[in-house]
Amino acid sequence: MEESLEWEYQELFDEINKDYLAYRARNMSLSECLARTWDVYENVENMGEMEKIVVNVAFGELSLLPAKIFINLKKHTVEALNQLNMFELQQVLTTEQLTDLMRRRDHVLQNIEHKPVDAHPLVRWYYSEMKDEVIKFLNVFTQETSHDGDIIILAAQERFQRDCKNTRGENMNVQTTIAEFLISKNITNYERFHLLKSEIQQFQPDQLNEQLSLDEKAELTLRIKKVRNMYEK
Repeated sequence: MEESLEWEYQELFDEINKDYLAYRARNMSLSECLARTWDVYENVENMGEMEKIVVNVAFGELSLLPAKIFINLKKHTVEALNQLNMFELQQVLTTEQLTDLMRRRDHVLQNIEHKPVDAHPLVRWYYSEMKDEVIKFLNVFTQETSHDGDIIILAAQERFQRDCKNTRGENMNVQTTIAEFLISKNITNYERFHLLKSEIQQFQPDQLNEQLSLDEKAELTLRIKKVRNMYEK
């Protein structure tokens, strides 16, 4: 974030998105990127009416990217975007900027209404995002680097080591996705694969934490059961 005593309209949008993408480049989850970026710009919205609305529109747009939105962020964003001081905005924005701002604000309000909410403040990968991120990594790694099962598993576990320590649900989602991928590619006759098999076989559904929904717990449990059955063939 660049220090600025007076923000320009497009500059503020650009800086928020630049900082968000910088966190994404560090392999953080969408919700963590959002939370970390919010920590940087939370006080900026108190600088003036334009800053308040731009910050909340920008974060509203970014909050549409994850699978869920933290319930307090949704409430704050909706309240802020429904409390515009049009007179003040007209004093500092051009007609084109105001038109752009209203279009973006309306888009956020229309889409955020139907966004699933998350009541847990812990930032993390959401279930479907985690699975997709692991598959994306494995596809790129096996295309560019190696088809050696031990190397693949080690690389994937190192890449998602931080996330696996976060919650039990994230850990089992990662390990199960790695196993599913290797089985689909018939890459199973490796030492680390058998270690992976042992960890999955020891899993019990009651170990899943409350950060997963009932449907997500049921799906992950079914996936683990299918992987176990594949191991036994």
